[in-house]
Amino acid sequence: MYSQRLNKIRTYLLQFIYLATAVSVGFQAWREILMPEGTWDPIYGVTYSVWAAYALLMLLGIRYPYKLLPLMVLQFLYKLIWVVGVYYPLYTSGKPAGEELFLSWRVAILVELIVIPWGHFYTSYIKGFLKKSAIKTQTSG
Repeated sequence: MYSQRLNKIRTYLLQFIYLATAVSVGFQAWREILMPEGTWDPIYGVTYSVWAAYALLMLLGIRYPYKLLPLMVLQFLYKLIWVVGVYYPLYTSGKPAGEELFLSWRVAILVELIVIPWGHFYTSYIKGFLKKSAIKTQTSG
């Protein structure tokens, strides 16, 4: 009973994160795409195109929260990589930039770390991949 209730709460939290991401990222990305200010550098255009597509896929996560866990893990990983690989070196070098982003992302990273069902993710995505990789190695060797 407790486990079912916990799973229901986790599902609702996942759906909320999918929705919040779709709205926040999607609003900014689609606004830039539909009402650009001048011409874009190609990389800038790619960035907003990826974010717009990402936001649309996050909407699917509301309906299929466990099937689209890789999107949630992607979100967790890019934030974590940014904090460790971009923010931390800037901070330790005495050139703190991105402080506001860091403050919001450290909360998001913690929430995602708690909400993502890591056991389910491992069982559904990693375990099968590792088995297939091991079988491939044994048959090709």
